[in-house]
Amino acid sequence: MNWSLIQKHPVAVQARNYIHKQTKELKLHYHNLDHVESIYSYLQDTNQDYSEALDWAVLFHDIIYDSAPAKEARSAAMFYTMAIDNDLTLATDQYKEVVKLIRDTELHLVRQNNLNSSAIIRGDLSNLLSVEASDISHPLVVSELQELYGWTNTAIAEASNKFMFGLLLRLGQNILLDQQYKTTYEQLAVTGIYNTIRKNIGSLY
Repeated sequence: MNWSLIQKHPVAVQARNYIHKQTKELKLHYHNLDHVESIYSYLQDTNQDYSEALDWAVLFHDIIYDSAPAKEARSAAMFYTMAIDNDLTLATDQYKEVVKLIRDTELHLVRQNNLNSSAIIRGDLSNLLSVEASDISHPLVVSELQELYGWTNTAIAEASNKFMFGLLLRLGQNILLDQQYKTTYEQLAVTGIYNTIRKNIGSLY
């Protein structure tokens, strides 16, 4: 949490309270404040240059996580609402950048030559950077999907594999768009995604 500088702002306090409330009501085992704080820790550990827009985007990127579509778009809209209601002072281009960064976490496709886009995507996927982290997060995600959608283990495994294969293709694009972090995207692919697909196949057969 040392990387973040916004946590005492009324908007951040309101956001954290909302996430905590949603976590309890929807039984979110993964997309909760622990996930937010893990991204901040990743930014700290990787010496990411500070950006207030990135700071707000990390906090708000999953503020709405329910069973309905367009989670990222609705999360971005909630940032606007809370920020305006609480007179958050940000330049117009910074407001727009926060929204773009939140939307970047939908497909995890890096905007070329945008270090903040790269950072939030790598941070959001950092649970896949090692087998150990993947082993911890996988059952949490499964439990969350069961609570949100009422899916069976088979349905979860099929949906997860579809997502992972799509993510694998986009990581290939990120390697071309963001050469500086080529090794990170390769590690995500060969470690976390492979491990998740292996676990999903184990649930299917």
